Amino acid sequence: MGNAIEKDVLIYHEADDSYFLGVGKTRSETYILLHLESKITSEVHYLNASNPTDEFRVIHPRSPGMEYGIEHHSDHFYIVTNDDAINFKLMKAPVDSPAKANWQTVIPHREDVMISGVSAFADHLVIYEQTAGLPTVRVRQLSTGDEHNIEFPEPTYDVSPGGNPEFNTKILRFSYTSLVTPGSIYDYDMQTRERELKKETPVLGGYDKTQYVSERITATAADGTQVPISIVCKRELRRMARIHSC
Repeated sequence: MGNAIEKDVLIYHEADDSYFLGVGKTRSETYILLHLESKITSEVHYLNASNPTDEFRVIHPRSPGMEYGIEHHSDHFYIVTNDDAINFKLMKAPVDSPAKANWQTVIPHREDVMISGVSAFADHLVIYEQTAGLPTVRVRQLSTGDEHNIEFPEPTYDVSPGGNPEFNTKILRFSYTSLVTPGSIYDYDMQTRERELKKETPVLGGYDKTQYVSERITATAADGTQVPISIVCKRELRRMARIHSC
């Protein structure tokens, strides 16, 4: 009776239950990515979204201990990987031949900076890094090559990407918080470098962040390593401490 119900078609089956599987589109909406990740190993398959019935192709087959993630822009994939790079490095490869043999270095591995991720937009590449224990956000304008770091008002803080589904935009949304500032959502204009506070999590009990201040100092360990220390206290307490130290 009626039309026959079509059977579901199996696109991919992961036999190794130590891997998680996720599917999603690139921000550009040009490619569908199939992500496979274990605790220490990654594998990404890709498919042109205009031809969804084609077969997925693997970018680089899983290699134990090697992690990588993909962002798409124009005729390239940007690839963040820990391949021979404990702090990760940024590579790129042409979309028509993205095998590892064709990866080119965009940002090399550095001993003192860790790359935690990238986000690609129509005319900007956003690089999330960790330097001396603090997160930094670097914005590169792809049409000119100009770069700048987003400035944050406090000496110790945390920042992470927000929801950024749009590709053709100059607005970057990020989450910001510190020992003094409650969780906040900002929209940042990557062209003008202006930011707009969209939301700040209320803190009950009459909390007033202007009454507090934070600072970041370092202590020298026995082996000479500089260990960062974050401190928060009442603003009045720090003022009194400075008076007594004079």
